[in-house]
Amino acid sequence: MVCPRTEIAGWRLTHHAQVRMAEHGFSEPEIRAALDLPEVSYTQSDYGDLRQVRQQGRVAVVVNQRTHDVITVLFRSPGDRQRRGPFGRAA
Repeated sequence: MVCPRTEIAGWRLTHHAQVRMAEHGFSEPEIRAALDLPEVSYTQSDYGDLRQVRQQGRVAVVVNQRTHDVITVLFRSPGDRQRRGPFGRAA
């Protein structure tokens, strides 16, 4: 299962990010909010050079600031996954 979108708010979704978005049931508005209006953002070199984590609501996105690629999308905290369940279904 892959999200059909390849770009959101001027950011290019990698194939991996598209798969994770679909698996976790994240909506385009959730991803857009994390990209455009993060509650928290920080540099994270564990993901590679120029990587930044942006968090909003239950979503965290890892982006490459130079290329404007969304590397992956994930739940902001383990509790968010448990409340939502796998593949975005209600737990």
